Amino acid sequence: MSVEKANTYVTVIILTVIVIIAEISTSVLDVLGEAFRIPNIIANIVGFSLSTCIPVLLAVIFDEKLYGKIKYICIPIALNFVLLISSAWTGWVFFVSMHNQYTRGPLFGVYIITYLFGILLLMISNHHQSLQFQDTERAFLVMLYAIIFIGTTVQILFPFIHSTWHCVTLVLVMYYLFQRESQFKYDIVTGLLNRQSFENRLEKLRETDHAVIILFDLDEFKKINDTYGHAKGDYCLKTAAGIIKNSFKEKGWCYRIGGDEFCVLAPNICEDAIHESIEIMLQSLKKAREADPMIPNISYGYSIYSKSEQRDILLLFQEADEKMYTCKKNRKVNYL
Repeated sequence: MSVEKANTYVTVIILTVIVIIAEISTSVLDVLGEAFRIPNIIANIVGFSLSTCIPVLLAVIFDEKLYGKIKYICIPIALNFVLLISSAWTGWVFFVSMHNQYTRGPLFGVYIITYLFGILLLMISNHHQSLQFQDTERAFLVMLYAIIFIGTTVQILFPFIHSTWHCVTLVLVMYYLFQRESQFKYDIVTGLLNRQSFENRLEKLRETDHAVIILFDLDEFKKINDTYGHAKGDYCLKTAAGIIKNSFKEKGWCYRIGGDEFCVLAPNICEDAIHESIEIMLQSLKKAREADPMIPNISYGYSIYSKSEQRDILLLFQEADEKMYTCKKNRKVNYL
């Protein structure tokens, strides 16, 4: 988790605590009589204004690209805040009578629209981030959004059920644990699963009836690093990783297992499907190299594992490695 993302995460936690306190306060102040009218108004303003900020900040946590657009995103939030402040005198969004009785105002829908705008932004950013991960993590991120959406919907339909911020708190805890786990599972440079994740999955693959091990290596990558520097090298790694991932993401798990070495473990898949993904990879690589000839070729080789054959999976890994280096030696991009 980057420093900016961590700071935003802490901010969201603080704001969530404040909103929960404000929400509890309004429930208590509503029944305490006329003397508590002003504190009740303040608590409502704080709760309504900050609650529209939290989905937006969560969206920024999911998709860091939104940092550059934050001033535009905050326009509806600022408008809602102005209406909330004026509601102390006008009752536009909410109204607290002289007898300290709360009711929704004629423009309460502006608050609902502003909050739903934040939820929509959160849904979009959640989707963008989920594309970076494997299927399991993707499903988990979608579940986080669903929890917030359900909690919010319940409270909008039944205002006496304060479910929103309990759900937000739960999501914050779950997302923090997800980020901590991801630090140990994913490669920082490419975003693919790392070597440790690969070794764990390789052990589990032994119990699979049928699987394919595909190895990849970037041609003359060291020359690129030595000549153009590590920034260009990292760019090439990210580009190659993206091509491999997009070509094989529906077939199996994608890993960076070494400096410029990658692997796909694809359980229960036929050989024709592997050929199809390799062809997709080669076409994508061709387009990438047309745009930037510095992108290296990708050598590859694969081996098929069958539990019934009782062959050591490490020997199959070595077989795929030998095929990959034959591909590199022959420099035939259509080698299978």
